[in-house]
Amino acid sequence: REERGEEPSTVGKEGGDSAEREVEVEKFCDNVRWFHTFNRKTKLDRSHYRHMHEVSCGARLTNLGKSDGEKRLALRVTIQGESFMYHQIRHMVGLMIAAYRNMVPTNFISAVLSAPANVSLPFAPAHTLVLKDLNFLPFAREDFKNRDEDDKLEMTPAGKEIQQAFEVEQMLPALGSFVDHEDWSTFEEELKEWHGNLPEEQVAKFLATHETWSAALAKRKRERERGEMKERKELKE
Repeated sequence: REERGEEPSTVGKEGGDSAEREVEVEKFCDNVRWFHTFNRKTKLDRSHYRHMHEVSCGARLTNLGKSDGEKRLALRVTIQGESFMYHQIRHMVGLMIAAYRNMVPTNFISAVLSAPANVSLPFAPAHTLVLKDLNFLPFAREDFKNRDEDDKLEMTPAGKEIQQAFEVEQMLPALGSFVDHEDWSTFEEELKEWHGNLPEEQVAKFLATHETWSAALAKRKRERERGEMKERKELKE
């Protein structure tokens, strides 16, 4: 570790101008920080969160089938959600690759997603990222708040057949050429560098901090639920 220039985690102050109070930040390494306190600029609200409904990985390799007949096998990762942030999926895929290669433990993913965490993540190339499908709710009407959740715009069966044919005949072969793009080689080098800047000891401390925070969060949630149950019981009486 000494050869890699590892330094112990440090807790320092950031910010503190006339409009904002200082925040307490623990720096585990260059890529990993943890906010112990927040101010107005660093505190997260609902606008910072995105809903991921499903993340799945294919059980079999997909042949991207280049036009020259040569096989290009790839693993399909499907992410279903709403209101994605800029570059969000590329960071998610980069972190998935790092976890798959055992560069980080799987619980590192949960820690990264917690509110106090501030982590620089691997940045996967965009060349094989495809917007596969969209679902739209109906346009707003007077009874919009009382709408049926199943009342949404859907592609016709004929349209779905056209879409599937386009995917097999046009899209997959085109993606095959992108697998060989030089940006993937660049990503491999950047991923190695990113991993090299994550000392195992500091990652372990980061995960321990997240575990303590998660336990405290769960405790507060249980206490809040007990308080709400008590209030409802008193109202009934």
